[in-house]
Amino acid sequence: VHDAKVLRQSYLWKMLNDGQPLNQNKVNISGCDVGYYLIGDSAYPMQNWLMKPFPDTGRLTPQQRMFNLRMSSARNDCKLELIKKMVLTCCVLHNICEERGDNFSEDLSSIHVNMQPPVQALTEHGKPEGTDIRAALLDHFERQNSEIIQVAEIE
Repeated sequence: VHDAKVLRQSYLWKMLNDGQPLNQNKVNISGCDVGYYLIGDSAYPMQNWLMKPFPDTGRLTPQQRMFNLRMSSARNDCKLELIKKMVLTCCVLHNICEERGDNFSEDLSSIHVNMQPPVQALTEHGKPEGTDIRAALLDHFERQNSEIIQVAEIE
């Protein structure tokens, strides 16, 4: 079972789609209110609290490729000093699920691990504000890169 399907069946999914708790603190980036968000791979559905890379159809702009690289590096950050916090975060998320009664479905554990769900069904139903947030982040990253290049040229 793909992680995206497990996420969709969780209380965490319902809680975050109801706007809590990740979207309480927002900042304005490129005219868009951006809150905290989780980062997933391309199989996840776009949400205002779940960012994913641009689909690679072979026609990505350099800015979109850089955005995808940043998403991938943030998603795959496994530095030793962060592992303790990652494990603690997983424990907290587990406890939230337990407190809210979102128990693990035994049906999920019996499904063959190598069986992949249809990705198309999970990627096409994103919220428009998630796409807007991704565009704002792309613009923000591009401006950061421009500022770095300008400073380097001055020096």
